[in-house]
Amino acid sequence: MDVNGKRQKQITKKLRNSSAPAWSPDGKKIAFQSYGIGPKDAKKNIWLFDIFVVNIDGTDLRQLTNAQSLGERAQHPCWSPDGKQMVFTRDARLWVMDSDGKNQFPFTPLPANKWERCCDWSPKEDTLAYIAVEEVRKPWKEYRRIWLIGLNRENQRRFSQETKVEDVQWSKNGQYFYYSTHPSLWKIKADGSEPPMKVLDWGPIFDSGRKFDISPDEQWAVLDDSGHDNEGNIYKYRLNSGITKESSSVEK
Repeated sequence: MDVNGKRQKQITKKLRNSSAPAWSPDGKKIAFQSYGIGPKDAKKNIWLFDIFVVNIDGTDLRQLTNAQSLGERAQHPCWSPDGKQMVFTRDARLWVMDSDGKNQFPFTPLPANKWERCCDWSPKEDTLAYIAVEEVRKPWKEYRRIWLIGLNRENQRRFSQETKVEDVQWSKNGQYFYYSTHPSLWKIKADGSEPPMKVLDWGPIFDSGRKFDISPDEQWAVLDDSGHDNEGNIYKYRLNSGITKESSSVEK
């Protein structure tokens, strides 16, 4: 749709629970995750997410992955800056494939006691940032931290000590990360040379940091608050000001 909300167009049909859309760098395609099946197979294939890609006008829908079990479900697609590859999550770790679905391979080692999600490609195309979720039992706790790994598949390391990160995104110049917690959005130097700076408080209505995206001029942030009070809301905030605008509200 247009930024004023007009000319809305549904581009996915007959798919179930399509989510996590990601624009291609050239603006011509959208990658997303979906059950990808009709109601006839719902009981057999529920939760088996796969990655799909479609033109922005809804044509040429293609399935890029083919999950056969819960461990193989594919989620959280992210394009490389040149649009030639995608990184996504499968069997608890990061995978990479060509943007047409070919040459799929595991990018990170199979992690122990944690799973990886919400990846973002650096503007310089040399490093991936992602969230590693570590579960600890007795007593049960969940730690969500930012990790980094080079595109040469070397120098995998934990970046932050923050344990409640929900999402992470590079700044446009590659010098900073934005990351969300409950209930704030933070900005930190990508080299770790400075402490994090809070740029926004989501406010008390949100029960988690949720997914967010930063505008190209880095003046605004949008927040997905799906699940709050049985509504799906998208909120728009001006960074460093606290100004907020509810952009949409969709009943589930």
